[in-house]
Amino acid sequence: SRPIMDEFPGLTPEEAYRNTNDYIAPFASVIDALGEAARRPESFARIDFEKGFAAGNGSVGSLFDYTRLIRIRSQLALATGDVEQAFSDTALILRLAPHLSSHSLLISQLVANAYAGMGLSTCGTGLREDAWTGEQLQAFAEILSSYRVEENYLHSIRLERALFCHTVNEWSMRGSSVKSLLSAPVDEISFLIPQGWLYT
Repeated sequence: SRPIMDEFPGLTPEEAYRNTNDYIAPFASVIDALGEAARRPESFARIDFEKGFAAGNGSVGSLFDYTRLIRIRSQLALATGDVEQAFSDTALILRLAPHLSSHSLLISQLVANAYAGMGLSTCGTGLREDAWTGEQLQAFAEILSSYRVEENYLHSIRLERALFCHTVNEWSMRGSSVKSLLSAPVDEISFLIPQGWLYT
């Protein structure tokens, strides 16, 4: 990623850090809530392929905005020597990512990786600058050891494959070709959406 000060032309790191803290201040309660949520056990929306489908997927737009603010503050904290704040923010982001990947949709794994990348960006900057203490590095290692990237991707791919087979099977049972499915209007194929799915 590009240097953090590229986002603050004309400002010193100290000025940028102060301005960012002032901007974030009204959202302190939200960020505290995110920190509490990130410490709770993950809730997995697993699928029983034999008994049907059921999955939920929430909106991540606002969460992305808050996480980006936290990433910016963490980078500026490093740049100004506030290593403890940088560590706290980075750990928060890294703890949040697995919660997003607990959704069973493949896109959720990609979103979770994007979030993890924001935390790893600051983590890598601190490593290059030899900023982290041994205890902080151990904490990062413990957080990252809980990641189940391969397992979650495999599960999501199985879900996507099962959904595709379900869709083709339902469509063919109605006497229609797969080719016609690809060009069918959404209102004509809404019956294919498995019961229990939530869309946002």
